[in-house]
Amino acid sequence: SPDGVGACILISDAAIIADLNVELQISHQWVGDLVITLFHEESGTTVTLIHRPGRPAEGFGFGCSRQDLDVVLDDEASLAAEDQCSDPPAISGRLRPNQPLSSFDGDAILGSWFLNVTDVSTGDVGRLTAWSLIVNVPATPSVPTGDISCDGNVNSIDAALALQFGAGLLSSLACEAAGDVNEDGAIDALDAALILQFAAGLIGQLPP
Repeated sequence: SPDGVGACILISDAAIIADLNVELQISHQWVGDLVITLFHEESGTTVTLIHRPGRPAEGFGFGCSRQDLDVVLDDEASLAAEDQCSDPPAISGRLRPNQPLSSFDGDAILGSWFLNVTDVSTGDVGRLTAWSLIVNVPATPSVPTGDISCDGNVNSIDAALALQFGAGLLSSLACEAAGDVNEDGAIDALDAALILQFAAGLIGQLPP
């Protein structure tokens, strides 16, 4: 079929993509016939992962005549997937895709991801066995204990916020998880006192 076979992964997480890899397991008798694309509906971006491996750039020849793929496509890999054609699986390991997956970097992972595998020649059959997206998101910077304002400092501003929150004058804090300095399950005047002592240099550190 010229339409190939399609599969979709629907993701509800709105995390931002820092790096994306794709894992593919495909059984096929002649991998040089395959064109594989990944489309993200929400961003409108399409990346060609595999394009007739082993076929010269000028378009002549039949490509790699061996069978099967079991590969992780990774922009940082040292070898290109389309240069591989070994004993089954013909393409395996961690290899670079045809087009960079970095095209998705900075987009939200949220939405519908469509994989399409097309056999552009006749006479062979195959099956998309499994595929997955391997997503890395930006690391969340750690917030120091007591830095309730999330400004990178622990000072009297944080103590004032702890007092206001403990008194019910504030319903939320920018970095609420950093506010329970004495780890008693509450953010109140005791935490404010510890923050002030730390800011004044009277104690050397705050827990943990």
